[in-house]
Amino acid sequence: MNFLTSIQMAIRNILGNKLRAFLTMLGIIIGVSSVIVLASIGQGSSKSVAESVNSLGTNLLTVNITNTETPFTMDNINTVKKLNHAKAVAPVLSGNVTVMNGKNSDTAVVAGSTATYQKIKDLSLAKGRFISDIDTDYRQKVVVLGSDVATELFENQSR
Repeated sequence: MNFLTSIQMAIRNILGNKLRAFLTMLGIIIGVSSVIVLASIGQGSSKSVAESVNSLGTNLLTVNITNTETPFTMDNINTVKKLNHAKAVAPVLSGNVTVMNGKNSDTAVVAGSTATYQKIKDLSLAKGRFISDIDTDYRQKVVVLGSDVATELFENQSR
């Protein structure tokens, strides 16, 4: 059987069984479309996860010092700042406290830091300003409140 005879027989079978030919084509079209859609979803999900991981700051190093007799001082922080690959350094001292405003009180996590903390953590503010270097230099009593604590403590006051 030669090639031309095979083609003629295939065309004759397709024309003779139109419904079967249509259903076969439909199956192939649906199958190929499904593979394309699933591949696109997989690539989109992969890209989304990669962007989320990158936004965490893969170049962020956190050092926790606990139960030590030797305190970590600003001299230690200034030494770390002088390292070639350290773009920014922000010390953080944190703990749980109860904050009050009149009769309103709330339990909150308090984190003491410097102005560099906002840049390192990529924080944004809805209102007001963040701590500045001059606040740190002169040990000013300033605070940045989270939205939950601000709402709990100052819910009845004008904004």
